[in-house]
Amino acid sequence: PRGLGWGWLALAWRGDAPAFFALWVLCFAAWSWVFAVLPRTGRIGALQMHTDGYWLLQIPRLSRQEVRAQVIVSLMYSARFLWERGEREASRTRSGQLLARYPESPMHAALEGDFLTIEKRHREAAASYAQALAVAGHNPSVSRAVRAHLWSWRFAALVRADEPTAALAACEAALAEAGYPAERAETLDDLATAATMPGVQTWLPRADAWSQEAMVLEPDSLTFACTRGIVLADLGRGDEAEPLLLRVWSRSRRDLDAAVSAFALGLVARSRGRKRELRHWRRRAEDFAAILPPWLNERVGRELRPDAADASPLSPPPPAPAR
Repeated sequence: PRGLGWGWLALAWRGDAPAFFALWVLCFAAWSWVFAVLPRTGRIGALQMHTDGYWLLQIPRLSRQEVRAQVIVSLMYSARFLWERGEREASRTRSGQLLARYPESPMHAALEGDFLTIEKRHREAAASYAQALAVAGHNPSVSRAVRAHLWSWRFAALVRADEPTAALAACEAALAEAGYPAERAETLDDLATAATMPGVQTWLPRADAWSQEAMVLEPDSLTFACTRGIVLADLGRGDEAEPLLLRVWSRSRRDLDAAVSAFALGLVARSRGRKRELRHWRRRAEDFAAILPPWLNERVGRELRPDAADASPLSPPPPAPAR
């Protein structure tokens, strides 16, 4: 579409009216496809980040912190995009480029953990996340938020690997690192979010307590309210979840909050057998498919499908292991 746009301007400059009109129609069709069709497939965001990752590799090593962060994120998205397309060697190459350019970043090991998780090699994934945490421990520029994310990913991998004692230890270590109330709230929110992932939902009763404590520490956070809402929805407590989720949907300016709240509201509609609401919230969640993590896109496709409205309300999972 960008190329068509430049051609359109060139023809307008030359005054070629028929060709100008024809190319204008092509431009309109191309941009309509980009904005109306691709976002529903979740591919435009991934493709954009993949392209950004490629071009950012052509730029010499950048030093500004915010630019470095963008390069790392783009390279990670690019590697994941290639992996999902089945181009494993190209994905490994892109991951190696990330390591070569930023060896002090923990994200290379985290990305390896993501790949192992996709392959359901959960014990190895947990080891990769542990390696990422070790790298982060030697790099003071790694933010506390990044460390909280890494701990939550390691916790999820250990639960999937059927190692509840190690998973509990990871939770305790993550919370022990959180010094200030705001840091503790963020860690609790990350752990509660991890408990909503497929294969980790046996820990939802603990996530109930985590998300509640996070909201007590940061009562004005819409992100924490969103996490609390999806935990309650997963536990089948739709009457408590719905007001929180509607508040997040109407007030939050973060696309991810809107996407998660739409999905959770779809779960509430499903549990009540409301087919029209279920379809509505499924469409709203699919609008944000490009920014959703793969596990959440998977849940949207599986749990908000049209015939899911006839399913019985969600039943609470078994309790997590005792402390």
